[in-house]
Amino acid sequence: MIQSGISKYNVYDEGEIYFYLLLIQMKTKIYDSEEVRERILNYHEKTNSDIFRLTTQCVELFSQYFFPIPKNRNGFIFIYLFCANLYCRIFRHVTVDIDGYILSEDQVEHKELIIKINHFLDSLYDLTKDPIFLEKEYLIGKYYMLVSAFENPIHYEKQINILLASDLPLLIRNQLKRDLYNYFDRKYNIYLCEHIDECGHVEIILTNLPSTYPNQRVCAIDYPLSEYNFKIIEQNIAQVWND
Repeated sequence: MIQSGISKYNVYDEGEIYFYLLLIQMKTKIYDSEEVRERILNYHEKTNSDIFRLTTQCVELFSQYFFPIPKNRNGFIFIYLFCANLYCRIFRHVTVDIDGYILSEDQVEHKELIIKINHFLDSLYDLTKDPIFLEKEYLIGKYYMLVSAFENPIHYEKQINILLASDLPLLIRNQLKRDLYNYFDRKYNIYLCEHIDECGHVEIILTNLPSTYPNQRVCAIDYPLSEYNFKIIEQNIAQVWND
């Protein structure tokens, strides 16, 4: 097949064909074809290639570090990591992926998740001693996107306990909670409670009776929450998060 392709398209260097075949294996889209997927992965499994072995170890450790992988998504995750590992093997110290895309640490707000991914890559390197896991500038972005595809990355961040202390009716308090969770869900890991014993250590108090809580971090609120309310609440959350 390769020889006929060389002849048909006037390719003068056989190595060029093999290079393109290697590049194709780094594209996750190519694995949408069941026939192609089976041919590539069966070959690597049969030859016990280093990338196949490393990817198997990646998947096993990933499920321990982050979340149990659903059976119906195991194939997708294996292929995603297989392509990333193969790319790191061939293109050392290259931070953009095969499509020219890059997601660096500095672009990500979820710092605790980044720290966890760093520790995960350190563990992979300790386990395998393979230098591809030192390619963190590239791999951190790939793993961040993978985790984010299955879980809200905010769940890895520091939890901020917020007490909702109000004499507003129950249904309005419930709506306030929904509004606050919807507003901050992708940025901060907040936990809203109405009783101190639910929260444990309370860091912020939201109340329509601010004078009741002197010398505490209090945000005065009313219903419905205004844009100004959200701004003040976010400023206080950011201060707690950065402490």
